Amino acid sequence: MWKKNNSVEMTLPTPEEKDLVQTSWKCLVDRDALGSTGVCMFSRLFTEHPEFLGLFPFGDLGLPMEELKLHTKFVYHANSVIKMVGAAVNGLDDVAPMAKKLESLGKRHKKYKAKPEYFEAVGEALLFALSEAVGETFDEKHKAAWGVVFAVVVATMKKGLQSD
Repeated sequence: MWKKNNSVEMTLPTPEEKDLVQTSWKCLVDRDALGSTGVCMFSRLFTEHPEFLGLFPFGDLGLPMEELKLHTKFVYHANSVIKMVGAAVNGLDDVAPMAKKLESLGKRHKKYKAKPEYFEAVGEALLFALSEAVGETFDEKHKAAWGVVFAVVVATMKKGLQSD
């Protein structure tokens, strides 16, 4: 289960957590599985939370999920998000530059009518997709490490989302 971090302060990942996240990410890169992981993530998100679909530019197409996940707009968005996840993973050793990008991303999500409480569902979908892509080596330690990293991403994006 994805754990919500409701505290204002965030905990940066430990060196072991960074290693677990970066190692599992490298597994996706080595398998050339980034695109399929993004598609899996959003397929899961919309299957579990169909109410979110209307927030996206492809949400009004009226396609069943099997067709929607092949649509150009859907794939483009999934790839864009996975690239941002990759940038966050690659930025774990120097979080300041990434924090600015994530805060800006949070600000942009205001116009999409995103709400802070949506992030938990996105995190659950990401964990599901990572687990599916990496396989049985994606254990509880990996899930916990990704949880810490995602909590930092969410806290930073929320800052932008809630700014004036």
